[in-house]
This record gives sequence, C-alpha cells and structure tokens, in this order.
Amino acid sequence: MSLGRGVCAVALVVTAALSLPGTAGADTVITSNQSGTNNGYYYSFWTDGGGSVSMNPGAGGSTGCTATATAGQSWDDRYNLNVSVSGAGNWTVTADIPSPEKVLATWNVNATCPSAQVLSAKSDGSGSNWGLTIQKNGSTTWPAFSCTPN
Repeated sequence: MSLGRGVCAVALVVTAALSLPGTAGADTVITSNQSGTNNGYYYSFWTDGGGSVSMNPGAGGSTGCTATATAGQSWDDRYNLNVSVSGAGNWTVTADIPSPEKVLATWNVNATCPSAQVLSAKSDGSGSNWGLTIQKNGSTTWPAFSCTPN
C-alpha cells in the first residue's frame, strides 16, 4: 500500500466515524432507541419497551451495561421481576422503585436499599440473571432500571 492510499483510508474511517447518527459522552445516560458513537466506538441501544432500562457508555469506548426486566410470577399483593444484565461481568444495577411499592426480596444478587425507593444490586458472581419481589401496595408500575459497569 502506498502512503497516499493509507492517508485516504484513514480519512475515510474518520469521515465514517464523524457521520454516525449520534455521539455520547462518558456521563451520558441513554434511555431511548438509538445508535451512535462514544469515544470513537460505535454503540447501539434498543429496547422492546417492557419496563425501563438505560445504558451508560463507559470511558474509552466501552459500551457500559444494560439491565432488562421481564415479568415473573404475580399475586394479588406482589409480583416478581427477572432482571438480565448484559455488557459487563461486574456491574451495579440501580432500581428506582415507584412509591408506594416496596422491595420484599431479591435473589442471585448482593442488594442494598440506600433509601426506601432505591435498590442497589451488585453482581455476586452467580451470573447475570437475578430477580426481585415487589409488594404492590396498590400499584403495579415497574421500577426504572439503570446499569453501570464496575
């Protein structure tokens, strides 16, 4: 390859990176379907609309992680959510629990509740799938989940 072709190839790569649909910074929280670039790396975030999920692109182009909630069993007074985390092996998921709902139990995760309506879940080494039981207290609104790689 001659020097001229190498310069053209670099120019094409730079032009392609600059023409991608969106740009996200390390402090950006993505909550809607979109794709773009973060620190020179391409990302794509899509959700089917079930629950609330977000993605925090990490520094250096890492894509962060995503927490996806699906419905589990439901009873008159409570319901289960199954949460699957992708994009990182070591993560922290924050769940904003809508009032007046309360977290009754969690499984396959190290969980703390820094406040009555916030659950902080950290990977416990048992994989990327975990769950929680929520007391309805008259509400069935799902929590909003966000994920951050550790």
